Amino acid sequence: MAITVEPLTTSWTKLKPLPWLRLDLNQLRYNAVGAFTLTLPATDVTWDLVDFDEDGVLKPKTGFYVDWNGIFDVPLKAEQANPSKVINETGEIVETIVFTGADFLDLLAERLVYRDATTTWPAQTVGSTVVTGKAETVIKNLVTANVVTAGDTNRRVPGFSVAPDLARGGDVTYTISIKNPAADPGTDQASTAGDSLMDMIRAVARQSDIGVSLTLVDGGLVFDCYLPRDLTQKVVFSERYGSLRSWSITDATPTANAILMQTAAAATPFTETHGAGALDPWRRAEHYVDQSSTTEATQITQAQLDEVARGAAQTRVALTVQDIPRVRFGRDAAGIQGYGIGDLVAADIRDGITYSDKVTAVQLTADTTTGAYVEAVVPTVGANDAAADAAPDDATAIAQLSARVRQLEQQIRSR
Repeated sequence: MAITVEPLTTSWTKLKPLPWLRLDLNQLRYNAVGAFTLTLPATDVTWDLVDFDEDGVLKPKTGFYVDWNGIFDVPLKAEQANPSKVINETGEIVETIVFTGADFLDLLAERLVYRDATTTWPAQTVGSTVVTGKAETVIKNLVTANVVTAGDTNRRVPGFSVAPDLARGGDVTYTISIKNPAADPGTDQASTAGDSLMDMIRAVARQSDIGVSLTLVDGGLVFDCYLPRDLTQKVVFSERYGSLRSWSITDATPTANAILMQTAAAATPFTETHGAGALDPWRRAEHYVDQSSTTEATQITQAQLDEVARGAAQTRVALTVQDIPRVRFGRDAAGIQGYGIGDLVAADIRDGITYSDKVTAVQLTADTTTGAYVEAVVPTVGANDAAADAAPDDATAIAQLSARVRQLEQQIRSR
């Protein structure tokens, strides 16, 4: 098989495959927007894909459809086109156009979750709407309401559809809230007004793990959900197999373990919540949290737990893994075990010690410009870079990750 790149029109039509020089899918992520860079020779056909508006911004005239050796495919959204011409070391004139952009999950990252998606933004009202149901049902209903049947037709994406709901996943709750600026300061003022559809998807997935995808089907873009697979018995990265190149564990001290919170609760407006090490005077790290507008006990408790998790010592494991002939990223084949983004896999750290985590991203690179053709697949196992830029509602996920890694570290030390 070969890697093919086909232009993709805004009517979701694939055109004739293009010659290409370099392709970087860096990175495709679990429940997050991925990015790409594609370098094409500047032929007449390639120039025909470029169209700028009066402000010099690339019009959404085209995207690309990439088929990676028949085992994985992805539609991509072109956002920038950068033409250039250089004279190389041999005196040859090389003219290229570099397209950059994202996968089409970016469409969902660019749509907010309206409280009433049947109307326009000026028609929204303050208050809260609670959405409950199976994880897949909640996600698909909100994506449909905000992209497919949105009351503001400018929010709709032509040719975008949502696959039938199979009610997969567990029971979840997602609350859409728009706070009232005129409300009394003592009134609870939680708001999700700025949350995107991707924010909503991640919030739901934290309650019941579920992934989302966009695929090209019959001339349209189809949104769907999927349940990640447990492949820990089938996909095992190991030094013995040549698929585990390195691993390391790092520890960090807590940034906050004595959470000093002020709330609007009448009985106990001042509370103190402890994390690990808070009672040790040498390790204690105090942190003040202002929840003075909150009276609801459930919200106060959740805020306390989030702050403890956010400030806890974060222990991380870093794995460098690679595909081998019988275990690879992509679809299964005869005698070959495939894995995908979101699947749970394992790594043999030491004899008798196995670490399991999710495939959170994959980087695909193909390069024809280096003399010898280069093709590489680099999966990321675990979310060990998440803590650096995690949103507040990721605190629980980070704490769970740190707990798993600390358990692994204890196993290694006990041997």
